[in-house]
Amino acid sequence: MMKKEVLLLIVGVLLTYLVLMLLLLRQRNLKDRLKKEMAQHQMDLALLKNKVYLAAHALAEVISTPPVEFNLQDADWDDFIELVNHHHQGFVKRLLEKFPTLTKGDVQICCLTKLGFSNQVIATLMNQQAASYARRKSRIKQEKMNGLQDERSFEEIIEAL
Repeated sequence: MMKKEVLLLIVGVLLTYLVLMLLLLRQRNLKDRLKKEMAQHQMDLALLKNKVYLAAHALAEVISTPPVEFNLQDADWDDFIELVNHHHQGFVKRLLEKFPTLTKGDVQICCLTKLGFSNQVIATLMNQQAASYARRKSRIKQEKMNGLQDERSFEEIIEAL
């Protein structure tokens, strides 16, 4: 009977030792995982303070948003042109007297420019890419506003009217 009790005692001690070892290993794994998570958190915080990351993140949000559909009708543009003409004391009338070959689309661009909208905003409203809009604006100046004889920019010509 004594051998059995000693054997049970040894098995009990071994099981206790095994349980303690497993607990210690688990604690060490938890500490290692916590260290890794803390390091990752510190990297995330540093990244959130980085200007390049913030700019890229903002740009990604802008690029990934669906394009805005404006569905502007001729009547909407007519109202807009009339308002700009009135607000700027006959701007459209002076524009067309000086440059009678301007199309309705050209006048729309001139009105948006007169109000100080950026090239990007105007290109978007005109449903054009920025480069296409820049070429169109240049053609308006060169072909319809005697641009070869006027060294001012398109915006300066519009502002002077």
